[in-house]
Amino acid sequence: MIHHYSTQIFRFYPKTSLSNNYKTTIYTSMANFSPPGPKIASFQDEKKLQAVFLAKNPRPFLKGFLAGSVLTLAVAGTAAYYYYWEDIQNRFKQQRAFEILKYGVPTRPPPIMYYANHVLAYDSMRKTPIWVAEHLTKKSTEGFANRKRCRFQPDPKLKETCFTASNDDFWNSGWSRGHMAPAGNNKHNQVAMDETFYLTNVVPQDIENNSGFWNRFEIYCRELTKRYKDVRLISGPLYMSRSEGNRKYVQYEVIGENNVAVPTHLYKIVVAENPHDSRKFVGAFVIPNAPISYEQSLTEFQVPLKALEKETGIKFMKKLDRYKVQDLCQVDGCRLLGKTDFQKYFLSRKLENTSTLKRLEKVWKEIEQYGLKKDQNLSKIYKDKKQLLMEHRPESERFYC
Repeated sequence: MIHHYSTQIFRFYPKTSLSNNYKTTIYTSMANFSPPGPKIASFQDEKKLQAVFLAKNPRPFLKGFLAGSVLTLAVAGTAAYYYYWEDIQNRFKQQRAFEILKYGVPTRPPPIMYYANHVLAYDSMRKTPIWVAEHLTKKSTEGFANRKRCRFQPDPKLKETCFTASNDDFWNSGWSRGHMAPAGNNKHNQVAMDETFYLTNVVPQDIENNSGFWNRFEIYCRELTKRYKDVRLISGPLYMSRSEGNRKYVQYEVIGENNVAVPTHLYKIVVAENPHDSRKFVGAFVIPNAPISYEQSLTEFQVPLKALEKETGIKFMKKLDRYKVQDLCQVDGCRLLGKTDFQKYFLSRKLENTSTLKRLEKVWKEIEQYGLKKDQNLSKIYKDKKQLLMEHRPESERFYC
């Protein structure tokens, strides 16, 4: 269509501001790149067409009307020309790329990896996830999936073993295997829980942090499902800079033969919402990968979402309408379990997970060793579990206690 638009660009301009040299250049270019067909071949042909048009159209009003129309056509024609030329250049670049990448495009493992109840992006250089996304509901945090059936293992999705961590990397490293999507978020399905033990979902995490502050944070996220129908989480590692004088450095430890990167910090984004409510309650947090005392609150580690995006280089939840976002901590408090309540929670889980009467009685005595009061909730868990074990113990044990 270039030859058509080239005619329209100049034919209605008796006093065009374009120089003859410029027009000649454009005509030459169009002659070289436009499809075959009738077209203006020179500036002289264009002048002849102008004379014919002016002889047949002497009325000033019509001239003004057509001049305005031609301006639009001129813009459209110029744009068409440049799009056409850009397409030629792109085709050339693509052909050149095939020659440059004769033996294939350098690749990494799949950028996005999908599982039963989480999705992640994986960093094959650091052997850790970049981010891990989850969707929690009250139903997903309840059920009979048992972590005792799970084993940490390399992800079968990664065919190249050089791109993954191994359990040996963590052995005697001083770091624990920290879930980004925790097993406790997947009680509803054993397969979903099993998949959280793939090492693509794991980072080297401070042992006290993993079992303490971060664990309490995960419990808080599960508790949110009692107040909000949908809770979405994105978690991952951070490798933050430190300052020495007027210089900055990014420095982190690596462990094992596979050089698994130890993050300096961990992050988590929480989005809680209810149906029929346009508001979204959002909190973003950056947690040091180090021991954190019970005296420190979660709100001390809250950061603006934009600040976290700048630090990670990732645009999170771009479909989220941020004009409808409210601060999760202002609305919900972001209060984690205190020391006593956390110990009771931990012991109640141990009571629930016992598989023998002997083990049940041992855990029941531990409550006294912790100096905790056997409250109504703990007593109920103990009695219900004891009755269940009594009913299902082998026949040979029923009369020999």
